[in-house]
Amino acid sequence: MNTAANADPFDVGCVFCRMKFDSDLSGEPENELLYSGEFHYVVCGLGAWIPGYVLLVTHRHFDNFSLSPDESQSEFNSLFANIEQLFLERFGEVTVFEHGAIDDRQRAGACINHAHIHFIARDIDLCGELERQFRQIAIPNGISSARHLPPLQTPYLYVKQKGEESRVFLVDRPLTTQFLRRRVASKLRMYKYWDYKLYPFTENTMKTIAILRGRIK
Repeated sequence: MNTAANADPFDVGCVFCRMKFDSDLSGEPENELLYSGEFHYVVCGLGAWIPGYVLLVTHRHFDNFSLSPDESQSEFNSLFANIEQLFLERFGEVTVFEHGAIDDRQRAGACINHAHIHFIARDIDLCGELERQFRQIAIPNGISSARHLPPLQTPYLYVKQKGEESRVFLVDRPLTTQFLRRRVASKLRMYKYWDYKLYPFTENTMKTIAILRGRIK
């Protein structure tokens, strides 16, 4: 795995980097951190169509989770499993996805090229459509994140659906911004509400915070 020794640990223009250092940003009620560890933090995602939508984010600036360092692995595995199980207990459903950017221009549909994984409290079939559009690469059984892959030179889409193994699809062309959010919105029949900037659904964010506060360890 990559130790990312040469990775820039902080990008002043990145909102996810600023969350740790910008007290005005992190002090906003909807940006309350649900967890903050040595390598990662968890925050509710804006654009929450429903209660039950969080992001698992790296403190340091990596384009995707395949580039995060070896020493962060244990914390990541624990957090991923904890959030997944918590969603199943509290909401009964969960789908996980990541836009695996490799730089600011090749974002695989990500709006921000800083490693973050989405958890949404719905069982959504994303893979059926993706496997018809992109080449899939195998992930060994039991591996729960694309971070276990060697550093990728190709953007990718990562998806883990309820009761299924993780899947990674290599992206060979430019994708529209918030690519997977658009598909989630369509599956929820909330077609025009894919853009978190236009439709932040702050009330659902605050409900999620109230439900999950103190429960992610």
